[in-house]
Amino acid sequence: MKKIKLFCFPYAGGSSLIYRNWKNFLSPTIEIIPFELAGRGRRIADQCYHSLEEAVQDIYSQIQLQIKDSDYAFFGHSMGGLIAVELARKIEQNGLHPACHLFVSGRSAPGTKPKYDYKFHLLGDDAFKEELVKLGGTPKELFDHPELIQYFLPILKSDFALSESNDNVIQNFVLKSDLTILFGNEDLLVVEDHNTWHHYTSKSCDICYFDGDHFFINNKMEEVVNLINKTLVREA
Repeated sequence: MKKIKLFCFPYAGGSSLIYRNWKNFLSPTIEIIPFELAGRGRRIADQCYHSLEEAVQDIYSQIQLQIKDSDYAFFGHSMGGLIAVELARKIEQNGLHPACHLFVSGRSAPGTKPKYDYKFHLLGDDAFKEELVKLGGTPKELFDHPELIQYFLPILKSDFALSESNDNVIQNFVLKSDLTILFGNEDLLVVEDHNTWHHYTSKSCDICYFDGDHFFINNKMEEVVNLINKTLVREA
């Protein structure tokens, strides 16, 4: 059976390490490739992105040879979901063969009006930290060490600025990849009109729900990976 490459993109503030345990549950026919974004992990010395376009170009330049003669799929959660969609669009625009599947997790469809009237990344530091606590997902130990939170705060704000650039995303596009959209049924960030995602592909679009909040992928990791296994092995 042919192998499928699965490129995974993290949520705001996350690194490739959030996917470190996935390989223990993925089918052997799936090769997981957690992408390290600039400014974290082994790329901690690299400057954080100034825009969504810069992030997508960086990723595209690094994976274009890896996808040239391979079957591949993308998984992205929250900010990572936005990156995955924009990357898939850029790949198709440049004439490369499209991803066989996109898994977009914890993300409203492009152009969807946010639940909140304010931008998280424009909040003052104290208000921003309060919102992080409400959202969950950020290790609690981080808030016990002021020097750590001050170090990671610029990274988090940079990521939220990228994630909140949804207003500038082109909305009149249709991908040639199958979509699976994943939501936590208690997510405070995602708006309710989930079926809007059907407009963004000429292929199939499945909407799946999991118990949990915005960061359900951490608590429901095995369930999420099992869904990926069933989907990609079926398509291989």
